[in-house]
Amino acid sequence: MFNNVSKWRTSTRRFIASMQHRIRYLLNKMRHELFLRALAFAERKSGRFITFHTRPIYSKDIVHVADTLVHTPSCAIVLQGPILKKYDFTLETIRTYKKVYPMLTIILSTWEDEDPVYLEKIRDEGIEIVLNKKPAYNGPRNVNMQIVSARNGIKRAKDLGVPYVIKSRTDQRMYNKNIIETLYNLIQYFPPGERSKQNKRIIFGHNTPKYQPYVFSDIFIFGDIDDMVEYWDTDLVEKDAQYPVFIAEMYLAYSYLKRKGWPMTWSIQAMWEIYRECIITIDWTEIDLFWLKYDYFWERHFWEHKHRYNQKNTPSTDHLHFHDWFNIYSDMENKVITSQHEGFIRMQVPEKR
Repeated sequence: MFNNVSKWRTSTRRFIASMQHRIRYLLNKMRHELFLRALAFAERKSGRFITFHTRPIYSKDIVHVADTLVHTPSCAIVLQGPILKKYDFTLETIRTYKKVYPMLTIILSTWEDEDPVYLEKIRDEGIEIVLNKKPAYNGPRNVNMQIVSARNGIKRAKDLGVPYVIKSRTDQRMYNKNIIETLYNLIQYFPPGERSKQNKRIIFGHNTPKYQPYVFSDIFIFGDIDDMVEYWDTDLVEKDAQYPVFIAEMYLAYSYLKRKGWPMTWSIQAMWEIYRECIITIDWTEIDLFWLKYDYFWERHFWEHKHRYNQKNTPSTDHLHFHDWFNIYSDMENKVITSQHEGFIRMQVPEKR
């Protein structure tokens, strides 16, 4: 009798679990169908095809790992900035990297006034943590905050003896499982030019402008550790300094190139020569980079989602994708530079007044 009751209870539990699974499946299918119908309606109204890209929020839902290599590049990643607690994003990014890139040295470079209880949760992950004192002056667009946290995080990587480093942010996450191998191979395959005075090329995200002078993307950067230390070893912006134009990315790139002895000639030809000698750009799609900021529901940022197909070579919105960089690197002389492009860069040099 007891055995029959036990079997009945087991069978009932299995039936209930099966029905719950079935109901969840049907509800998810209904939501999916409604979502697709809404997209189809939006397509008809906008006259544009719409695609979407989903990524796991939590590390427990990520299964893939980087390929096993004979020689795995030794690399660190610096996550700089304030801890992002929405979705436990920074913490889950750390957990994701530990799972996907088990050989990666992870460094969180954040602020000493972060919540100590939450910091302990991150410490439990066994990563390096750098706690920085905030600068007295944040700087325009928080450039001083970025310089302090990026510089100190990269210096910690150097102290650990890591030869290559990625500078990223606490609100960004890479999903390409083999991106570190790709970054390493790119700088081996494309050595820097003799005039660069660099150990290796520095790789920047593709939101580096194609025509705007001396503006290298500052949100995702990969390079040789000594080159990266030098790139971020720049002066903080003084509170009383006045600039006719201030762009944080321009301040960083211009300061670095000037220290390296480049003649800062304000022409597209001169700028592209630096692209050929010193850098590589890589597309966000290749990194599979997600940025939990601004209009993150769009797959592309910085006007690209609005103007990708309906503007003709507009200097202010054209970005230096990898294929653009490769064409400049391979045959810059074959590119036609128009008066519109040259006129766009006639702006004041970002020197202090």
